[in-house]
Amino acid sequence: MSLAWLVAVHASYRVDKDSLWKRHGEEWMAELRRIAAQRAGFRITYEHVVATDSAVIALARPSEPVNRIRDMIRERLRLPPETRNKADLVHTTLCRYRGALSDPEKLLAMLEDTSADATVEVGEFIVSKELVYPSLEAEVLGRLPLAPR
Repeated sequence: MSLAWLVAVHASYRVDKDSLWKRHGEEWMAELRRIAAQRAGFRITYEHVVATDSAVIALARPSEPVNRIRDMIRERLRLPPETRNKADLVHTTLCRYRGALSDPEKLLAMLEDTSADATVEVGEFIVSKELVYPSLEAEVLGRLPLAPR
């Protein structure tokens, strides 16, 4: 589940993104650990399956725990002004396309009446660095367990 950006893929920054991470990453990770320790695990219920230009995703409305965690990240992490976290949905990527689809209309037609209707338990944050967009390769920088329920 994507929760928030620290350094966004599509944003342009005044300095190199790796330099931003070197400068702030330790501080951000420490604060994310504190946030995770203060928040209990929770459930997310996915409702819809949709195709985007790069993936098929499952969508859910954010629950109170997701909104609260997003608020805590905005309030407590000193993120660059170019990073905008204004997400009003929760998504999980089901599959990614490595290249152009040969028949995108067929995929859209298949997904038209598809619903997710799946509930998952969230018990940790995974902080990752996207190496090849769109998340074809990523490096896990940390796994931060949420507090027990």
